[in-house]
Amino acid sequence: MELTEFGMAVRVLRLRNSTLMKDLAEALKSSPSHVSSVEFGRKQVPKDWPEKISNFYNLPDKERQNLEFCAFKSNSSIDIDFDVVGITTSHKELAGIFQRKLPQLTEEDVAAMKQYLIEARYEQNWKTGLSAIDDAARN
Repeated sequence: MELTEFGMAVRVLRLRNSTLMKDLAEALKSSPSHVSSVEFGRKQVPKDWPEKISNFYNLPDKERQNLEFCAFKSNSSIDIDFDVVGITTSHKELAGIFQRKLPQLTEEDVAAMKQYLIEARYEQNWKTGLSAIDDAARN
């Protein structure tokens, strides 16, 4: 079995900082065998580990974000927090449908949906920016 992206990132951090797996495990309040299982993808990356590891190594923001992204990519499942303001039953239904249909999507479907969501966010930000400019011009 090969290291996950998260496992590789953590290994590099340990080597770069001359840290033993035992030391990192203690900082995470875990065991070396659990750290190893996470590095190799036998166990999910616990939600709080990227932040704890970032703090342990005092990582700059860019490296923190990279570690979080590696954790996201290495986990086989994700949690969706539906306790966010504005999330409705329709949002929850959409997430459920998406989860059921995901295996049936082609790479083209995924690329198109991803592009749509990126453009929708850009369009929303663009319109928000225009509103701010209009408001400033009026004042």
